[in-house]
Amino acid sequence: MIVRGGRAAGVELTSGEQLEARRAVIAGVTPPQLYGRLLADGPVPEQIRRAANGYRHGPGTMMLHLALSGPAPWAAGEDLSDFAYVHIAPYVEDLCATYSQASAGLLPAEPMLVVGQTSAVDPSRSRDGHVLWVQVRALPAQIAGDALGEIPARDWEHAAAPYAERVRAKLERYAPGIGDLVLDQAVLSPAELERHNPNLAGGDSIAGSMHLRQNFLFRPFPEVSDYETGLPGLLMVGAATWPGAGVNAISGYNVAQKLLAPAPRRLTDAKLALGVMRSAAGPLVRAGFRR
Repeated sequence: MIVRGGRAAGVELTSGEQLEARRAVIAGVTPPQLYGRLLADGPVPEQIRRAANGYRHGPGTMMLHLALSGPAPWAAGEDLSDFAYVHIAPYVEDLCATYSQASAGLLPAEPMLVVGQTSAVDPSRSRDGHVLWVQVRALPAQIAGDALGEIPARDWEHAAAPYAERVRAKLERYAPGIGDLVLDQAVLSPAELERHNPNLAGGDSIAGSMHLRQNFLFRPFPEVSDYETGLPGLLMVGAATWPGAGVNAISGYNVAQKLLAPAPRRLTDAKLALGVMRSAAGPLVRAGFRR
């Protein structure tokens, strides 16, 4: 980050090229990346830096991409082939157990799956056969154990493959025979997702826990608001800001509206303020409060 006169003035790329900002720098990163890396030595108020250090990420995510020779054979009576997303938990108790186990550092016994049937809604995504992805939600960033005691690995380098098998086994229960259709697969563990994108800390795909302490008007934390960062000229957007994660682009829209708003009419505002003061002073003068 390039800072001049206490204000964000641009950014410097890893190549050394500098990009100057005409009006503002907009950072689409998480607070740990912004304050811990880009503004590590920047002039940020201490209370904001402390709040950023306290920002917490949510559980990790694994991505499993499958190339299939045919559509997913969902169980009889389940008309799901044309849906863009199929969520497999399946019950609230399962969600609670999975989240609790992941929070305790355990590989969940029952992975929570979000299945995206890409080619079902967009055939152009696959010229031959079908493709789908499986987002495995609520996984530990650091592995302390396995809830079933079957996977001895304590790092994602060695745990990714066996856990992907657990994911496929669960998928098989809801789409019997899907294993016979798999032509190829790609597995991205939480650790690998973070290597591809540092904002996905521990594989957290929602840019920070959505617990109340950093959600709604508290997102990312109460010390900053309206996408401000504590450094003039620098604004933050993305899932770590209001309204949070999701494909909505609302934070970017709000910041664009903020930057494109007409400059305040200072003279008009000053006259208005003076008029209000005179109006307020009138009753006091009439009541005898003269100097």
